Amino acid sequence: MLGCIELLVARARLPLLVETSSWYARLVTKFQLLVRAVQMLAKSETRVVAAREVFLALLPKLQRASLELGSTKNWQYLEVEPSYHFRLEVPEDGLSRVRFKNHCGVVQVAPFFAACLKDVRVIGPWGIPVTRSGKIVVEAVGVDFFASRIFGTIRTLGAGTTLKQYLLAIFPMFERRSSALPLAAHLIPREWDDHGNPHFGHWLGEKLPQIRAFRAMENIQQRPIPLLINSSPTAWQLELLEVFGIPVSNLILAQPHGQRVKELIVGSLRNVHSRHIEIDPRARSWLAQELTNRGNGYQGPKAKGVFVFRGQHETRSIANQPELIARLEASGLTRFEPGSQDKPSEIGQLSEAEVLLGDFGSGLMNLLFMPNCRRIIEIFGPNQRDRHVFFYLAAELGIQHSSIEATGLNGDFATMPGSRLADIAAVTTALEQFSPGNGAR
Repeated sequence: MLGCIELLVARARLPLLVETSSWYARLVTKFQLLVRAVQMLAKSETRVVAAREVFLALLPKLQRASLELGSTKNWQYLEVEPSYHFRLEVPEDGLSRVRFKNHCGVVQVAPFFAACLKDVRVIGPWGIPVTRSGKIVVEAVGVDFFASRIFGTIRTLGAGTTLKQYLLAIFPMFERRSSALPLAAHLIPREWDDHGNPHFGHWLGEKLPQIRAFRAMENIQQRPIPLLINSSPTAWQLELLEVFGIPVSNLILAQPHGQRVKELIVGSLRNVHSRHIEIDPRARSWLAQELTNRGNGYQGPKAKGVFVFRGQHETRSIANQPELIARLEASGLTRFEPGSQDKPSEIGQLSEAEVLLGDFGSGLMNLLFMPNCRRIIEIFGPNQRDRHVFFYLAAELGIQHSSIEATGLNGDFATMPGSRLADIAAVTTALEQFSPGNGAR
């Protein structure tokens, strides 16, 4: 490994910082060299990409496959749900069929598990776990987000602080003030929005299903397990946890730089991303059932059909939204505005809805609050034709999926507000299949 780094450094014309046979000094030197090499190689896009790839390849990792091999002296492995097969049926809707026909068929779902890791340190804003042997636990942030979270941690903490925290994971005896947590379950979000808050769709689709794994481990170990979450949780995070019967007193706020945990529970992370979703119908059906079963105290009005849109000033928003809203309301659908009330009330408001219509985005994740939904109608933009996240989510919950394509405007339809135009006629045709109170065919 060191030879690879030395070669990289030689190409970057960097001097070696230390020449010693001490394995501890050589470990420190590896990271010093890697950080400096990345900085020096950042003179062209090609070199930056190459440096990133070398850096990531050299990092020691504890992968999901290693955990699934079973318990060792360093962790306890608990299989909550064994691997199984699931058939993705061809959708009835013609456009959805065109978009997703290549995704249909039998897929194998990976085992759903909990792992109790001994003596680890969680580092940075995403709480990346590092074992005593220096291995980074990939499952906590997922394979798809691993690179961005590693480099995001280095940018947030600084290279020096990140290196210090990494070394403290390996050598905890050098920590001046030992404030190790005896036990915690990792529920720190791995994705944030543009305002620095946890991303709702990722929290809902990725993190909350892990509670199933944590409860299974609690039953095996016969002891309560507190949850380790982000240092500044939002109101909706706390409200959703309360829906699960988890009080604030059972939460531990993560330290901003790093914190040692003597026993850390990590659950299977089922990736949810705008470009990809890791399918697991049983995990997300469990989540939907838990959420809706616990939201039965709502006494307000309940919509029979709802629509949800991104704000007109947000990216990927719909330019003719006022006209579209008028058409939807005339059809008997109710506008659902996430965040306008507390989460238990939102769950109650959606509990009898039979159809959900919305533009591509995390608002469609509210499908998990709708136990009676029969159809989701997704308005997607030109750059989202092959993005299957909501088709998969609908299939996981046994819900039909329909598609409506919006026209891109202003050239930059991926990022600009008001950058797409919805086809009102296509929306009208889709809504002919729905009559509030009579179901969505």
